[in-house]
Amino acid sequence: MNKLSVIICTYKHQNRVLGLKKAILSLSIKGNDDFLLEIIIVDNGGSVSKSEKNELLAINSKIIFIIENEIGLSVARNTGVKNSHGSIIAFTDDDVWVSKAWAENILEVYKNSDVLCAGGKVNMTNMGIIKDKKWLTNYFLRFLFPTEFPKYTGQIIAPYFLIGANISFRKDVFEIYGLFDKKLGRIAKKLLSCDDTEFVGRLPKENIFFVKDAEVYGEIDKKRLSKKYMLKRLYWQGYSDFMFVQKVGIDRFFDKPEVKFGWNFIKYAFSKLFHFEFLEFVCIIARCVGFYASKKNREQIQPTLN
Repeated sequence: MNKLSVIICTYKHQNRVLGLKKAILSLSIKGNDDFLLEIIIVDNGGSVSKSEKNELLAINSKIIFIIENEIGLSVARNTGVKNSHGSIIAFTDDDVWVSKAWAENILEVYKNSDVLCAGGKVNMTNMGIIKDKKWLTNYFLRFLFPTEFPKYTGQIIAPYFLIGANISFRKDVFEIYGLFDKKLGRIAKKLLSCDDTEFVGRLPKENIFFVKDAEVYGEIDKKRLSKKYMLKRLYWQGYSDFMFVQKVGIDRFFDKPEVKFGWNFIKYAFSKLFHFEFLEFVCIIARCVGFYASKKNREQIQPTLN
């Protein structure tokens, strides 16, 4: 029977150990642990203490700790892949916990030989904290987590997409399509993204599946519920978007009108002003600025790559 290699990348942040404990406890229940080969925790920066490691090992002895000193989420993920031993590799985060039969349901879908990538829903359990933030519309929420997922197991199609908090791949996918782009994904305080969606974008659409009963749960970080954070987040989103388009192509990019300057962009942006959605307008501009800043930077460094 195939078993999962689960990779959790962690970087120093408040309440990290508490988050890791929740994740490991959820993976250790019978419906999950029986289907796990190993749990690889990639310590990005080497800040997990010996006592913290012992606490986690006391919960599950299948944990393997690996230190990756080069800072970056994609670098950490690649280190996990290189050190994994299972034929199916699943990724989750250090601040989420998985559903009761998550591992079993992930493995079940891979009985279909067409499946190269599979993932499930990401649920936020503290949605009540956004009630008083009238400015926090669905436009902004989708940059914190996907707000909608398919209702049934099967091939996932736009506008739905999978994210790194709940995603898996056949291991040989990395031999065929390469590893995560280390220029994408969060790097310390740089809020880069698209590392997961860019990698998935390399795969044939028909081989990417959603698994209805493989859910994970987490909480919205209160620090991210500020207008200042969103402005910064949208700039770096645009910066990442350009690299996504460069590697995967504009056809696999969901938000063309929001970054590609032209008549459609102007109509979209000014429709926000017309409806008095001023913050959305400013953030749309910030995302576009990030997109073209990334393009300019790419053009400047391109000659050194040849």
